Amino acid sequence: MVYLVDEGKNVLEQKAAFGPKNQREREIINPLVIPVGQGIVGHVAANAYPLLINDTTKDARYMADDELRCSELAVPIIHDQKVIGVIDSENRKKDFFTQEHLKTLTTIASISSFKIAEAKTEILAREHELKLLEVNSLFAESQLKALRAQMNPHFVFNCLNSIQECIVTKKYNEASAYLNKFAKLLRQVLNRSGKLLIAIEDEAEILTLYLELEQMRFDHGFQYEMHIDPDLEADDILMPSMFLQPFVENALWHGLMHKQGDRKLCIGFFKTSEDIFTCIIEDNGIGRKKSAELKEHKVLAHGYASKCMKMNAERLEILRHQQYHASMEIIDLYDNTGEPSGTKVIVELSTNILAK
Repeated sequence: MVYLVDEGKNVLEQKAAFGPKNQREREIINPLVIPVGQGIVGHVAANAYPLLINDTTKDARYMADDELRCSELAVPIIHDQKVIGVIDSENRKKDFFTQEHLKTLTTIASISSFKIAEAKTEILAREHELKLLEVNSLFAESQLKALRAQMNPHFVFNCLNSIQECIVTKKYNEASAYLNKFAKLLRQVLNRSGKLLIAIEDEAEILTLYLELEQMRFDHGFQYEMHIDPDLEADDILMPSMFLQPFVENALWHGLMHKQGDRKLCIGFFKTSEDIFTCIIEDNGIGRKKSAELKEHKVLAHGYASKCMKMNAERLEILRHQQYHASMEIIDLYDNTGEPSGTKVIVELSTNILAK
């Protein structure tokens, strides 16, 4: 038998056989999985040292596979001073294996080690390629989805670029976490993209996922707080779908990311009265004036922001025509010395907006 080490699971898996367990070519009957450190094979893997057992009935480590056998010889397969597998042979007779057998099997293990390591590298490369293809497939699908969902395509592509970078640099755990969170956000947005109105709770959930992704991408270079007034029925009260997204994105990209030192974003949903609730987005960034100066040459970012702001103004106007309360105010903040210290966006909406 040839066992290979699965480092992620810390086990040895049967990958090849000659004998009763290999009745059909390239197929092992009931392949055995052994934790590293357990059994004779596991002991060899853990200690990187061969074992020749003359009588397995007297060795407590012996684990019978398809049938009981009385002698066993196991040698480690070592590559770059690391055990990558074990070659194991058993016989029904006691005292069957000799030092010559041990020498021969050790030589075979040494010759095989490079080829096995090379094959494992090729498998990892193929898996790596498949993951890249998966991300590239998401690239192809995301442009249409982003437009449909009113999500900034640049954010979508930036996320996918970050995932791709994690894969290329072999940060697979980070890539998996990033991809799972991104997929969840995309699913939430797409599920609600056909709706003009969504619950406050859903809007807050989408914003939270968006900010978590941006935190991962910028290595937690900013902090955020999300607060929902407990007096608000956040799962019942409706508001325009993804209405706050462009304000949050502006606060992050044009307010906070250009600032040195502490960066903080606060988002809150508050009950103003029985008929009105308030959404507040406040950042401690560089302010609108300096931000406007910096993004004069960034036509794409400016164009997207302008388009979203215009769309939001139109949505508020529609609500007012429907006799709902709908207002928006953007306030420039200053510190005690008169220097810009951030921006506050205040949106007031009716609590009784109905889905049409």
